[in-house]
Amino acid sequence: SESGRRLEYIEFPSRQVVSAPAPIWADLVEPGSSGSFVSTRDRSGELVVLDSLNGAWRTLVIPDSLSAANFATSPDGRWLAIVAAVKKSSESAAVYRAGVGGRRLLVGTVPFSGGALRVLATFATGEPEIGLSWADDRTLALTRWPDAEETPSLWHLMIPDGELTRVATIPAACTPVSVGLGDSGRMATCRVDDFRSDIWLMMVPGLTR
Repeated sequence: SESGRRLEYIEFPSRQVVSAPAPIWADLVEPGSSGSFVSTRDRSGELVVLDSLNGAWRTLVIPDSLSAANFATSPDGRWLAIVAAVKKSSESAAVYRAGVGGRRLLVGTVPFSGGALRVLATFATGEPEIGLSWADDRTLALTRWPDAEETPSLWHLMIPDGELTRVATIPAACTPVSVGLGDSGRMATCRVDDFRSDIWLMMVPGLTR
């Protein structure tokens, strides 16, 4: 049942399965700093943090007008980058995913320990969900599909000035749902949502992670 979900992860190299007693509500769980985890509470888009496996979820406060759809922890563990949708006052909280209902998307950062949200960029109403990762402590990697373009693309978003730069184009029409960066700092992996659920590997100049 929904209330019976538990967080489990596999430790390497022992391959031991470790469980947390606290329940989870969403499919997306992101490792945080020092053994913590980040997730969302049901479908409201409310961010929650589990500081230890034996602890309880705490709310990471963002404005009530926003619904978090994607998030990623910074390499130093101090910040959480989020993609959020601006809620319409008439929308049900159950309709929460970015891009649904033509809501405006934004990308920002919030301290992992709690604090004010810093908005870095806003995007056109109706743009599909944005994939998100960290290239380094001052750069975010985003996957986007702007309305005027035939295929999606990979972008850099600088912190704190919000400068946005295209770095690669995905050569197929698909919906990018996540992006990850290799340890070498030269390759980006983009998982897309289409009939085949493709994964694109791209060599990207300028990554330093």
